[in-house]
Amino acid sequence: MTIVNPEDMPSVGCPDCGCNDLSEALRTEEFQYGIGDDVVTLSAVVPIISCRECGFEFTDYRAEEVRHETVCRHLGVLSPREIVEIRDSIGLTRAEFAALGGFGIASLQRWETGTLVQNPANDRLIYLLQFTANRQRLAKKLEPPQEEVALNAESASMPEYERRAVSLPFHTLSTAVLASDETIMRTAGIFTEMMNAGSMFQHV
Repeated sequence: MTIVNPEDMPSVGCPDCGCNDLSEALRTEEFQYGIGDDVVTLSAVVPIISCRECGFEFTDYRAEEVRHETVCRHLGVLSPREIVEIRDSIGLTRAEFAALGGFGIASLQRWETGTLVQNPANDRLIYLLQFTANRQRLAKKLEPPQEEVALNAESASMPEYERRAVSLPFHTLSTAVLASDETIMRTAGIFTEMMNAGSMFQHV
C-alpha cells in the first residue's frame, strides 16, 4: 500500500465518526461495469482514505474520476480529462467547441465532467477536431452558401419590415413580426406583389 502525500489529502472528516485524523493510501480496487450479460470486472488504483480513530475507510471524488477513466479506457474512448485537454489546446470555449462539432453544450459538459460517456461517433469527432486541418475543413463546410451571403448583403439596405418578411418563410411569420397596423399594411403589400409575380406559391 502506497502512502499519499498528506498535503494532497482532502479536508474532510470521517463520515462515520467525524474525526479529522485521517490517513490515505493507494489501493487496487475491482469493480463491475455493464448490465446483464455485458458486465465486466475492471480494476483501478484508487486513493482510499482511512480514519485512524474508528478504522472506517472511504473514497472521494478522485476515486470516481479514476474509475471513470478506467471505464473510458475499457470502451476505447477519450476520458473527460482528455476531452478538456483537446478543447483547451485549440483555445475554444465549451460553447465554441460544441458549435464546431455540432454537439449540444449540455452533452459536452456531461462528457467533460464524467457524468456521461460519449458514443463512439462523437468520440472520434472530438479526437479529429484536435488537428488543425480537420477544423479548417469543417469550418469551411459550415460557411453559408454564396447565395445566402448575397441575399444578406442585398437585404441589409432594406427597411426592417421588408428584411424580416424576406428572411422568414411565410408559414413562420407571427403576430410579433406584424406588430403594428402600418407594418401589417406594408407586409400585406409585399405578399400581394409576391403572389402576383408567382414567386410565393409554386406547384411541384
